[in-house]
Amino acid sequence: MPERKFRRGSVVNIRLTRLGERGQMVIPKALRHAMKLPQGTMFSIVMVDEDTLMIKRFDEKRIYAEFNAVRAIVREVREERG
Repeated sequence: MPERKFRRGSVVNIRLTRLGERGQMVIPKALRHAMKLPQGTMFSIVMVDEDTLMIKRFDEKRIYAEFNAVRAIVREVREERG
């Protein structure tokens, strides 16, 4: 399938894949190359609804940074409430 342009000039690269016998999906080579995904890259997968999965590259450093930011906000709120 071709790339499609959407608002603000963003490009969506659409490809198809199949679920294998053991429940594995292959990310097409064009997408792996475009995203610079080496073998062993981890992903988080979220079921949005019965027909939609959202797949996002898992970045351990970013997850910890986001967790620490949320923890700081919680501490701040606790201090305000006394």
